[in-house]
Amino acid sequence: MLGEVLNHANARLTAECIALVSGLIYSGDSMTAIAKRHGISRVAVSKRCVELTELLNLRPSRAMRSLTARKSYRSARIGMLITEKLTPEEWQELAAGIGGMATSIAFIVGDWLVYGQTLFGTDGFPDKKVDNPSYQLAIKATGLDLSTLQNYAYVSRSIPYSLRSERLSWEHHRLLAKLPDGEIQNWIEICVAEDSAGRRMSTRRLRKSLNLGRVATDADLEPDPADKGQLNYIPFVNRICCWWRRLQAERFLSNATKAQREVICRDLEPIIHIYNQLKQ
Repeated sequence: MLGEVLNHANARLTAECIALVSGLIYSGDSMTAIAKRHGISRVAVSKRCVELTELLNLRPSRAMRSLTARKSYRSARIGMLITEKLTPEEWQELAAGIGGMATSIAFIVGDWLVYGQTLFGTDGFPDKKVDNPSYQLAIKATGLDLSTLQNYAYVSRSIPYSLRSERLSWEHHRLLAKLPDGEIQNWIEICVAEDSAGRRMSTRRLRKSLNLGRVATDADLEPDPADKGQLNYIPFVNRICCWWRRLQAERFLSNATKAQREVICRDLEPIIHIYNQLKQ
């Protein structure tokens, strides 16, 4: 056991995981607490603990997901088949693994699309724009719709792997994708710091923080009494902004004809009228 600790790249992490899986000196630390202390994901801690239980031929301690929970289901394309009866606690333990898979798939598909387009590009030339044949291949392979795949590719292209954090969901990264690179890294660090301090950065809170330009407080999240009964226009504005960012990423301004520009300008005139009426 001592050799396993000393030979691992992170001896302290391995020592804590051995304490957790053996249950000999279990002090109440959860995998989540260990993950936060070492700045890694809970999934990484769980994987190390499972490796150690198998290496040392130990039964899972009370701090780990039970063997029943780990082995009682089979995943398939159409769902999950639970083959043994689970306790309420074991059912809850499956949530971490399911959550990890849900978060990962968006990044995996997005990275695959972006890599393929960077490698081959349109008509065999490297490009940053994912072409229609690539999307059609992805639709056939995944069963996902075009809009979803475009969002996956957009986030993966906007936030490279090196900037991402396992402490944040894909939805968090999606909200940050619209920002310049420097701001993306800064906000990811802010979100991780808030989480480490025990202040959960929900996607709602992050969205509000981005609008404010600072971390939103609980008071900021309270609805304004003056807005009661008023239709929220922000989602519509955000959709237009997202559409425009996508056009910019595809170099629309460089490639658009005068006629194409005029059509869009004409269609956006109602927004200008609304703005002018509000300024009166």
